[in-house]
Amino acid sequence: MVKSPYAFLALNVVVHYEKETKMTLVIAHRLNNQISLSSDSRISFGTAGNIDYGIKIFTVPVKIFSPTSSETNITNLDYNYKLGLAVVGSAINAYTVKESVYEILQNLQYLPGYTDLSMEGIASLVFKVFEKTTLDLGDIIQQNGICELILSGYCPIQNKIRIFKFSCDTSNYPIRPFFEEILIDNGIEFFGSGKTEANNIHTNDPNLSPLHIVRQVIRDGNITSVGGGLQYGEFIINNFKI
Repeated sequence: MVKSPYAFLALNVVVHYEKETKMTLVIAHRLNNQISLSSDSRISFGTAGNIDYGIKIFTVPVKIFSPTSSETNITNLDYNYKLGLAVVGSAINAYTVKESVYEILQNLQYLPGYTDLSMEGIASLVFKVFEKTTLDLGDIIQQNGICELILSGYCPIQNKIRIFKFSCDTSNYPIRPFFEEILIDNGIEFFGSGKTEANNIHTNDPNLSPLHIVRQVIRDGNITSVGGGLQYGEFIINNFKI
């Protein structure tokens, strides 16, 4: 699916913090054709403190070209959409994956019969980056290297927005990275250290919007790792916009 070969560079990371940097609350929401991602802005550095201007929701442009015609030597741009990406957990892992994915997804080429233009195909490619980075960082900073990604985007095969979660099974060692589709039907899911608090707020008032839930978690102050400003993105005509 990749237009040109690429190799993963080895990561040489030295961690100077008592605890690795963590990003906290993200909410994914589907209501029919309305799909959104919401979050706070706090990044925590364990007992060292926090900052309240971390970016957790991103727009990721994706371009997928057809095979080059042997007759005309021309290739067509068959997929040109903007995906939504949200990150939770290890800042080092999340931002490393985000930057790698951002570059790779802008220059892809599919092969009929082997790869397709589905969101699952795109998610499978992203998972290769996620798995490699997670396992490498896991060897260096163990549990502190774990993050979760929420990737959403238009799938021309199913003609709908699909959402995928990238996470890790930590019940055994070594940890097992995995990805799965979520919110196939209408619903809401919470991620990060503030997810239990957010879920309780939602249970008490199901009519609250995701942004109101994030704001309430911040105002209540029970989860100190959740704070800062609000971030929000949604799909407009199959493209994610913040």
